[in-house]
Amino acid sequence: MQLKQLTLIGKTTLTTAIMTIVWSLISEMGGEVVSKINHHSENWSVISCELLLEGIAIFLMWLTYYRHPKIWAFADQQLQKRYLLGFLFGTIWFALSWSICVILGGFKVQFIGKFSNLGWFIVFLVGFAVQSMFEELICRGYIMGKFLELNLPKTAIIVNSLLFMLLHTGNDGFSLLAALDLLFFAFAMSLLRLQTQSLWFVGAFHAAWNFAEGVLFGTAVSGTTKQAIIFNSIRMSHKSLVNGGIFGVENSLVSVILDGILLLIIVGYVYWHHNYQPIDS
Repeated sequence: MQLKQLTLIGKTTLTTAIMTIVWSLISEMGGEVVSKINHHSENWSVISCELLLEGIAIFLMWLTYYRHPKIWAFADQQLQKRYLLGFLFGTIWFALSWSICVILGGFKVQFIGKFSNLGWFIVFLVGFAVQSMFEELICRGYIMGKFLELNLPKTAIIVNSLLFMLLHTGNDGFSLLAALDLLFFAFAMSLLRLQTQSLWFVGAFHAAWNFAEGVLFGTAVSGTTKQAIIFNSIRMSHKSLVNGGIFGVENSLVSVILDGILLLIIVGYVYWHHNYQPIDS
């Protein structure tokens, strides 16, 4: 790799990292303001403010990047099909991970579902759809798109995956296991985004994973508070390698192994689809 190209990659990485921090701060400052004003505010108030700011950030990103199809990768004639398939597969994949954790004794499960919580169920469904799509827009959209515009798909995959992992380092319970799992997940989503040239499938997969994790099955979502509505999964403290501890299932050996398998499956599919030709540098 030539020095000129390395310099270009370095500059692009630095600028995208800075802008990623800016977009992330925009999305989170609403919750921070509420917390500073009222230290006793309910968790849903903070979440509502962050959701509103994430929606605004998505709109601002559209204003900024809608003329950049590599970044604003939403032009897709099959968007409904891909979003529904992504949500289905994301739900199934987390349900598989959670089920194995339960079978191995990582959680004690309580059914807490009530019809009166239907409203909150819908609110969190929409909320996780927005929040997860925002993360995908930053990582598999903005960061990845900047390098795709330079015709550097491998670099696009590596840099966005590393920054995706780094965005979670401040969450409670983050560890090397969580870092490895998040990298596996990010690499898998990056390959799918590259294959489909769209954010719909990966955005839906990500949203379904988080929604199933926090709302359906009641576990921590990557180190953030769960919002259990259907099941409440109580962690067994002596089984942290199985349940992931306070970070959540992504910090478990179960999830690392399964997401590693998922990555291998997707790598195999992408290379088979391209008749075994490697992705260009």
